[in-house]
Amino acid sequence: MKWDLFPLIFLFLWLIYLLFSSKLFTKHQARRVLDDMKNRYSVIHEYRRVALNDFPKLDHRFYNTTQSWFEKRSFVWIGDYEDTYERENSPNFRACIRALRSQVGHIVVGIYDVHMKGFMKLSQFVHLLPHNMRTIDLETEFSNGTFLTISTATLVKK
Repeated sequence: MKWDLFPLIFLFLWLIYLLFSSKLFTKHQARRVLDDMKNRYSVIHEYRRVALNDFPKLDHRFYNTTQSWFEKRSFVWIGDYEDTYERENSPNFRACIRALRSQVGHIVVGIYDVHMKGFMKLSQFVHLLPHNMRTIDLETEFSNGTFLTISTATLVKK
């Protein structure tokens, strides 16, 4: 065997390793996300009123443009909030939720951008998480107590 083929063989084996390890990583991550969601939604979340200016790294233009779009369609601004549970339990995520409601109050809109720090920021850098975390959620509750949520969340699309 010629030694000049060694780098090519090494590169080929390394790519195969990455392919298989990423599939295992994805399955493991999916299970972790599911467990995390079960834990997050089994507790009561409390929200505190905040000012968007307290979040300088978020995309303020996104918040204002999206709010304006909904207000032109008769939605009313309720306020800007932060989920205190998320702040305490996920310190590497920071988000301000801008809440609006339809004129009648049947639909609630949540506009938010997520700023990540630490390891989560590194996950964005290596493309494990999306860079664009700007999201719009619309939610309504039916008379039987069930909810319908429509979201532009990037992680939901994958």
